[in-house]
Amino acid sequence: MDRGICDLLCLKPSANTDEDDGRDQAKRSKRSCNKRQQRYRAKQRSYVERLETTVKYLRENVDQQADNCRDVWRARFCDVQPNVSSQRNMMSASDVVTAMCECMKAFGCCVQADRVRHLKTLVRSDVHNGDLVGRDSILAQWKRLVSHFSDVVPVVKDSCVKVNFVDHTTAIGHVTALLELRLTRRNLAAIFPYTVTDMTVRDKLLVSPLVLMPMAVFFQFDEQGKISRYDHYVDFVTGLYEVLRDYRDVASMLKSANIDASGQIRDDEPAVAISQLVRCDRHVRNKAASECPNKLSVRYLLSNGDTDEQRAS
Repeated sequence: MDRGICDLLCLKPSANTDEDDGRDQAKRSKRSCNKRQQRYRAKQRSYVERLETTVKYLRENVDQQADNCRDVWRARFCDVQPNVSSQRNMMSASDVVTAMCECMKAFGCCVQADRVRHLKTLVRSDVHNGDLVGRDSILAQWKRLVSHFSDVVPVVKDSCVKVNFVDHTTAIGHVTALLELRLTRRNLAAIFPYTVTDMTVRDKLLVSPLVLMPMAVFFQFDEQGKISRYDHYVDFVTGLYEVLRDYRDVASMLKSANIDASGQIRDDEPAVAISQLVRCDRHVRNKAASECPNKLSVRYLLSNGDTDEQRAS
């Protein structure tokens, strides 16, 4: 009896020792995990700091690099034509970038007065817009786009800006972005009449109505820093293919589309599209009315509420 009690007393310290070892191991694992997390956070902070430093350095050197390019051009110009004096252009790369960004903001602005104000401050009165001339041509393009997509104003996303100085009086800017459009049955019928006859294509587009259209905008600036040429192109082919996944459907839509080669919505909206849309709506309503039984009719009451399909089954 005494021997058994002694054995039990000897086993208790061993069990306590195992529990202590388990707790110590858990503590060591926790400390090791905390150290790894601290090292990871330190690496992340270091990476962010290096990235911010690089971005700051690049921003500070944009104007300097542009000035160097203009200096090289001016030196070559003086070597070729030593008798012609070249004046230093006061326009900087940051001014060009700011003007392009403001113009892109005006593009997506929903207030007419704001667009006019931006155009007057940024664009020359005789600006070239493709084959057209004048600020009104640009304003008309923006107005047509917003009028067709009035439910949700088009949004410009993920803009990428590039600037190049051709000479001491001319700068060229290029912007690539994504134009977010919301498709509806009405603007599809107005811009793409093909969707009125092909319900399958229309339904595919309406399943995911928010479509991203790649767009590119070309700017040319004069010596005063104002936009003297403006051209923008909307890539409907890529945007529609991302939804339809069939170039044959895309080609069929664009064949009768109310847009030109550069992706601009034309002013002459086809009246047949609206008439087809109204006729299509009327046809759908008539078909639904014919398939739905009139519960107030004598025939329905005498049939005890059974439709033709139910009786056939």
